[in-house]
Amino acid sequence: MNKYINYFLISSILLVLDLIWIYTNYNLYAESTEKIQNSPLIFNYNYVLLAYIIVIFSIIHIALPLTIVNLDINDSYLNKLFKSLIYGGSVGFVIYSIYNLTSIIIYKNYSINVLILDTLWGTFLYTLITFIYIINMDINLDIDIVKLLN
Repeated sequence: MNKYINYFLISSILLVLDLIWIYTNYNLYAESTEKIQNSPLIFNYNYVLLAYIIVIFSIIHIALPLTIVNLDINDSYLNKLFKSLIYGGSVGFVIYSIYNLTSIIIYKNYSINVLILDTLWGTFLYTLITFIYIINMDINLDIDIVKLLN
């Protein structure tokens, strides 16, 4: 599979999972926002696309290369998952924790629950997307090897 198709696949999965996450946790974010700004949560959709482009960029250009360079050809799926957490997940942890810690520093009523939950979400999301990419890359390598042998 072409790497760009693979990038499209992981980007699509990321968008779907993040939209589900936001929908599921909307009340938590809405309550936190209301406490901070004394007005309801209203998304500024002009910047949604830019934010997702940057998230996807950070996965493709930081999380994936950092993880792939640390993989061994004999790594089991469990090892690949672990390395996806250690390397890919660490990128998500850093990005989401910087955002949330900055928010709790500058906003008087920023919720510690949002800080923890959102940072864990970023870590999980980056780990999962990195792992999916790596597993898909392995499957495609196996298919290519089978084609060569036939």
